[in-house]
Amino acid sequence: MSVRLAISDVMWGRIEPLMPADPIRGRRWAEHRRTLEAIAWKYRTCAPWRD
Repeated sequence: MSVRLAISDVMWGRIEPLMPADPIRGRRWAEHRRTLEAIAWKYRTCAPWRD
């Protein structure tokens, strides 16, 4: 993980149990923490969603 995390380990410890498990069929989902970091970056920088 990057040094500049928006979601600390303590915060992630509280969020992780709320994330859905991988589906039984089909491919695995992307890492939940990485996806949430990307969403936080998008809102923190006011970047367009396509970036």
